[in-house]
Amino acid sequence: MNENVIGTIAIIVGFLFLFYINKWDLVDMTGLAKKSAINGMPSLAESMSMTLEPGRTDIRQGELRRKTKQYELTILPDLNRISVSFNQQLGIYLLDKKDPRKASRPKKLNTVDFAAASLNKVFLEHLATNDKSAKRLTDNPDVEQALLAFFDSWGGRKLSSFSLRDDTLHVVFEYRGYLPLSLIQDATPLIINFADAITKKTIKSGSN
Repeated sequence: MNENVIGTIAIIVGFLFLFYINKWDLVDMTGLAKKSAINGMPSLAESMSMTLEPGRTDIRQGELRRKTKQYELTILPDLNRISVSFNQQLGIYLLDKKDPRKASRPKKLNTVDFAAASLNKVFLEHLATNDKSAKRLTDNPDVEQALLAFFDSWGGRKLSSFSLRDDTLHVVFEYRGYLPLSLIQDATPLIINFADAITKKTIKSGSN
């Protein structure tokens, strides 16, 4: 009897461990989480003051958009990501994984270290095209604070990648074809804080 109980417990533990290492979502196995996310998009768009583009089919979550003078933020739940298209070239490359698009970016990029040592460890690459671009990271403490706040919240297993390439940011999460409404509500303001900070004009050193 004891052996059967131990065996059952071992199977359950092993099953849960597989879910964890594969970054699966237990609730989504039934599809209920995705359906709830789809149904909740209109009210979410209203509460976040964003524009909703409904999904083309009833199994699509659709897209949410927010446009400012500096950038356009798009939430793409069906692609598991939140993206920001900036209206200017930032000259900054921040990637926490190897860059599959490395061949298409400038050849000469200089490493820019953050004051916060933890961010230098988070990002596999933290690069700038020139001194002016580097100052976006070194002369504005709001950028570091925004990044620290984001990774304190999403640096775990549900974050797949954070990739800023010059004028485009893609933040990808470990979900399968949808994003929970709670994640969108929590992550979006943090990404907006970073987008606002990185586009803010910096004061040149030595100016009066």
